[in-house]
Amino acid sequence: MTFKFRTAPVIKSDTVLKLERIGKTMDLLQAIEAERKNLVSHTGKSFDGQIMVERVGAYTSNKGR
Repeated sequence: MTFKFRTAPVIKSDTVLKLERIGKTMDLLQAIEAERKNLVSHTGKSFDGQIMVERVGAYTSNKGR
């Protein structure tokens, strides 16, 4: 699997560090890749559905503009 990132975070959040410590890095990357491939929504889930990501600053129908 190849992942390409246009930008990289300078500081990792506590949540990301916690997921890395418990071995969920691949699940996190799967969720990020699913979010980037989804043209309809700004969310993505890992294959097992345990991790869900949402694009920062994304507007959804619930949040409005």
